[in-house]
Amino acid sequence: TPAHVDRLIAAFSPLEGRAICVAARNGKRGNPVLWARRYLPEMAALDGDQGARALLRQAQTRTVLLPHGTFDLDTPADVDRWRRAVTAGPPPAP
Repeated sequence: TPAHVDRLIAAFSPLEGRAICVAARNGKRGNPVLWARRYLPEMAALDGDQGARALLRQAQTRTVLLPHGTFDLDTPADVDRWRRAVTAGPPPAP
């Protein structure tokens, strides 16, 4: 949602050591990811389907995980899980 993207932008501050802001779900990195401009040449040199995982590992000290309810939809099974979660609605109040 736009609110999730706004949280990434608000947390982003390369000068303060937050050069990469990553959406996370249950402690697992996901999407979207906001990168400082300095990483663009390294990203442009990547190939294959691993994306920028290696860059994220190398830049852990400059990476911030922002928990929220995003889903990484890579397979039909991922889409099915997302649909079930969306249609389930919020949990009942205690």
